[in-house]
Amino acid sequence: MSQTYRNTDPITSRQEVKNKLGLQDIALKAIAKHPDITAGELERITHVDGLWKRLPEMEAKGLIERTGVAVFLGTGKSQTTWKIREQQLQLLGVL
Repeated sequence: MSQTYRNTDPITSRQEVKNKLGLQDIALKAIAKHPDITAGELERITHVDGLWKRLPEMEAKGLIERTGVAVFLGTGKSQTTWKIREQQLQLLGVL
C-alpha cells in the first residue's frame, strides 16, 4: 500500500486508511442529511472530532463540494459549507 502522508506530516496525519475511510463515511452520511453544513456543525451533530480533516480528501474524490460560507455559531467564525455532489446522492439513493 502506498504511503498516504508526507514524512513531515504530524503523527495525526498517519492514521490507518481504513479509519480515514470510516470517518469519510460518517461525514458523507451526515452531509447527505444536512446539506450546506459547516465542519463545526458536522462535528457537533456526529460527536466525532477531526472530521474537518476528511473534507478536502472527500472533495478531491468528487464526493462533496463547497457551497459557500456560513458563520459557525460555536466559534462565531466563518466556515465553508459543504454538500454531497448530485451523482453521489443518486448512488446513496437519496434522489
